[in-house]
Amino acid sequence: MHKKDHGNHLLFSNPTLVADLVRHFVAEPWVQNLDFSTLQRVNAKLHAQNLERREGDIIFRVRHAEGGSVYLYLMLEFQSQPDHWMAVRVGAYVFLLYQHLIKEKQITTETGLPPVFPLVLYNGDTPWPSAQRLDELILLPKGSPLWAWQPQLSYHLLEERRYPKEAGNSLAGLLFEMENFENVAHLNSVIRRIDKVLSHTDDGPLRHAFLMWVKHVLASKKPFTAKAANLSSLSEVHDMLSERMDKWLAQQDAQRDQEMLAKAFEQGMGKGIEQGIEKGIEKGIGKGEGLILQRQIAKRFGALPEWALRRLEQATQPELERWAEQILDAGSLDGVFQ
Repeated sequence: MHKKDHGNHLLFSNPTLVADLVRHFVAEPWVQNLDFSTLQRVNAKLHAQNLERREGDIIFRVRHAEGGSVYLYLMLEFQSQPDHWMAVRVGAYVFLLYQHLIKEKQITTETGLPPVFPLVLYNGDTPWPSAQRLDELILLPKGSPLWAWQPQLSYHLLEERRYPKEAGNSLAGLLFEMENFENVAHLNSVIRRIDKVLSHTDDGPLRHAFLMWVKHVLASKKPFTAKAANLSSLSEVHDMLSERMDKWLAQQDAQRDQEMLAKAFEQGMGKGIEQGIEKGIEKGIGKGEGLILQRQIAKRFGALPEWALRRLEQATQPELERWAEQILDAGSLDGVFQ
């Protein structure tokens, strides 16, 4: 498996994160009746002659609070590219799971087959276009009598890039937000929030799994460096990002200034080169003042949320001057931008 798949596999092998995922991202009434204290990993190697061995599958068993011996199996399928035939693949794996349970004598004719809930985690950049129901792939007229013999199966799709904001403070929501961070300040804020949530738990393996995900998956992206491999805690990740924040922001600001000057030069070719450059320099100064104000606000109130960063980026010169004065007396972040 790819490093990202290994990282996801390690994280979602943890029952705490799986319970968090289902509670916050599966908006179904039956979820309230699950007894998550009984959540247990099922080590089933599902393979068949014409199917790849399912090393990446993660299957859990959880009891229904009112169902006694009823079993519910959760299948987490990590998918980065849309698959038109996903419903067929899921159906095949569900039946392989049933065959495994029968072969291992984990079910009997008295207990019957347990219900299976397939959950597809999609972390691609484009919307998921594929059918979520198997019958949508079968070409039959709606009124055809052949429908009585066709298999019925569907899967629950979770697109990480479209996670609901109301679930953003859950561990799974924070994981999705970290994976889709917009800038350094945003990433630093998310890691700090994850570290804070995990500090209230005694789940050492989950803390380790998050750290491994950061070191081996997230660290391959900017703004991390090779030193990230030596980090031993999420707190150290947060400290590293904080220490390098000014340098990264300065680099980003310098790059923006160069782009604005280049654009100003192009505009100046038709209206006067000097006038175009002067306009670019004026915008660059405004951006520089906005960066300084951003650092001042962050130093006083902590990492800035996305709405504050957008306001600073789009601010006019009078707004920057007014906010620079208000930061001296403001008692909150909202007070700065009034």
